[in-house]
Amino acid sequence: MADVQRILNNSFLSKRSDLVIAVGVIVVVMMLIIPLPTVLLDFLMACNLLLGLLVILIVLYTKRALDFSIFPSLLLVTTVFGLALNVSSTRLILAKGSEFDGKIVRAFGRFVVGTTGPEGLVIGLIIFIIIVAVQFIVITKGATRVAEVAARFTLDALPGKQMAIEAEYNSGAITEEESQKRKNDLQREVDFYGAMDGASKFVSGNVMVGILITVINIVGGMIVGMSLHNEPFQLAIDNYISLSIGDGLVTQFPALLISTSTGIIVTRAVSDGTFGSDVFTQFSRQGRIYWIAAVFLLVLGFLPGFPWYILIPMAIITGYVAFILTRREVRASEKSKEQEEAEKAAHAPA
Repeated sequence: MADVQRILNNSFLSKRSDLVIAVGVIVVVMMLIIPLPTVLLDFLMACNLLLGLLVILIVLYTKRALDFSIFPSLLLVTTVFGLALNVSSTRLILAKGSEFDGKIVRAFGRFVVGTTGPEGLVIGLIIFIIIVAVQFIVITKGATRVAEVAARFTLDALPGKQMAIEAEYNSGAITEEESQKRKNDLQREVDFYGAMDGASKFVSGNVMVGILITVINIVGGMIVGMSLHNEPFQLAIDNYISLSIGDGLVTQFPALLISTSTGIIVTRAVSDGTFGSDVFTQFSRQGRIYWIAAVFLLVLGFLPGFPWYILIPMAIITGYVAFILTRREVRASEKSKEQEEAEKAAHAPA
């Protein structure tokens, strides 16, 4: 592991990271102006999907929000990148029409929807509306509100925390270096949540612009297809609505991952572990809740009309988990009693 870290630190990207990021940002801005070939567009859309996946995985594996302090700035960059891809794909769709050969856009417009023809168009449009509604109404609004409250509470608690650090330093409990480190971490925390308060607006704005671009693609595609490309009405509907849905899905899916990452990182409380370790720890504290859930699933499985072949195996698995957790609780209780008795015996008079 140390060898891998040393290789990464000595790599070209590590030594020229500022130059690489600067070039990347300039390329993203230039994408708004320069037309892209479809092969490059497919590559950049795949990079956008990968970036969204990496961001949510990093957030899940991050113990503290400050460990991913670039997240507010990254929100702006990913938002501009997604909008640049939207503009590039819209330019190609309107220019080429039925000859548009973007593989990822067409794959999302067909394979992800699951069917073709008028039924596929309706299903794809419904899926797109649901994704946008969940992202904008549920995730983005909630994350924005939590970011606002976290920023205000963090700023209000700053004087008290600073006084506590000074008190520990004056009493000799911590050194001057530790005191300065805690103050710096405290200031970084305030700056982070303050930046997240504004950066969360990027996500909500991205969703609204995505909806607008999809509508423009459909309306503009119909106009361009029938008036300039002389396409029949039915062909124009099938072609441009399918491409617009595919383009909307391929850009909104990474945005959904980024929105979910925003909600996770601003709702994480102070913890010493990752999100996964916290979930495992806090879901495995009490075995009795799994006994109740197992009985509920078992009763539900014997009711007429319910899929017993799904519910009964789930009840058995849940009961097994409850048995393991209960046995662990009994062992922990016995160990605690033994320790208490040993301490009493040690302090008992001879």
